[in-house]
Amino acid sequence: MRLQVGTRLQVLTVLDIKPVQTFSTLIGYVKNDYLILKTPFGDKGSVTFREGGKLSIRVFSGVSVCTFDVTIQRIFGAPLHYIHVSFPDTILASNLRTAMRVQMNLPATVSTSGSNALSDTPAILRNLSVSGALIESVTELGNEGTTLSISFDTQGMVEVDGLDTAITAQAIIRNSSMRQEDESGDSSRFYCGVEFLDLDPTHQLIFHTLTYQAVIEDRQKIV
Repeated sequence: MRLQVGTRLQVLTVLDIKPVQTFSTLIGYVKNDYLILKTPFGDKGSVTFREGGKLSIRVFSGVSVCTFDVTIQRIFGAPLHYIHVSFPDTILASNLRTAMRVQMNLPATVSTSGSNALSDTPAILRNLSVSGALIESVTELGNEGTTLSISFDTQGMVEVDGLDTAITAQAIIRNSSMRQEDESGDSSRFYCGVEFLDLDPTHQLIFHTLTYQAVIEDRQKIV
């Protein structure tokens, strides 16, 4: 786990024998000594903490969830609103995805084959990883198991010497949903999560570069 300043944290504490979920942000740390966190706030505002109290912290790294326990060492009240907690001794990690996924807003076209074939249907890639993507469209692209051909261009987004930025990749729909933007249903949007199939090694390199470049620019883009 490589925590960076600004990382959003989920903080669990026990108050009156009941676990309470709050959220915080990493302000800084001294390695092997302590972490500095914004005073966590819950859904109903601030939560009362005490020095010596125990907290369980979770952080999503992009491909896994890391959990560790800390002890509150010192509390700084208004106007600072931050706390010092002990540096974790043990960190537990659980893998959630095979690859880091980041937010995108990338125009694309989608084609399918079969009886209800689509050709160059406009769509938007809302997030992307080397293993899959989330596609938004005004046209239903298919159901779970439908195979798609997705075309888009990464020109101006990533510079990889000697590589063509125009990409066409095959993918399969793993899940799909519809969202109505208004009550009339005239602004419905369709979403499908897809898994890339036999991705070309060149495209894998471009996708890796895109995702890590996005994280370097803004870690909040991690989905």
